[in-house]
Amino acid sequence: RMDVYHLVGALFLEFCVVLFCEGRVQASAPPFLLSLFLLSNACAFIYLLLAVWLSMHASIASHSFGVRLLTRFVRLPIPSMKQITQLRANLKDYEQQGVANLLRLPFQDHQDWQQVHGMDASESSRTEAPEPGRPVSLAPP
Repeated sequence: RMDVYHLVGALFLEFCVVLFCEGRVQASAPPFLLSLFLLSNACAFIYLLLAVWLSMHASIASHSFGVRLLTRFVRLPIPSMKQITQLRANLKDYEQQGVANLLRLPFQDHQDWQQVHGMDASESSRTEAPEPGRPVSLAPP
């Protein structure tokens, strides 16, 4: 958006320069009117010069922040080997569920066994199994 402000400010700045260089005021105009015209044109020139400068700075700052955001903060995290081994399901974990959970319909009830974060592969085999005699509900939760 700052690029549009930059373009419009530069066009108005060029118009002020044209008024300074080629702007004709009638010779019969009173001097106070000529001084007001030149003063307002000088103020407009300074204001537009500041606007163009700040819009250029804002455009450069926003583009550099966008590049930094894309390269440092929004990158997809690459998991480490330890995280991958913690997320994999072992056959031992599946077998420890009990018959009731082995024969349930998928996605109909919550899973009782879940991966525990912060455990390594040797500790994951020591997770508690659900109670073998507990009935399994087939209704949605």
